Amino acid sequence: MPMYRYKCKKCGHEFTVLHSMNENPEIHCELCNGAAQRVLSRVAVIFKGDGYYITDSKKEHNHLSSEENNSHNNCMNCEHVVD
Repeated sequence: MPMYRYKCKKCGHEFTVLHSMNENPEIHCELCNGAAQRVLSRVAVIFKGDGYYITDSKKEHNHLSSEENNSHNNCMNCEHVVD
């Protein structure tokens, strides 16, 4: 179950509440019992796998033999189709 961040409309107090994504409960402030509104916050994103970073390199032309691959690296207008 996700935690949602809420902010009181009356006093501005911010707090978190744990509830289901399918629920839309009426949340009240813990301090003044005023109506609270859900606020958006930043979300951590983790990319896993190859190809997400600029330092990653693609594996190119695995179907070519090493001799063909060496000659391929020198070509200026590559039109090889990778299967």
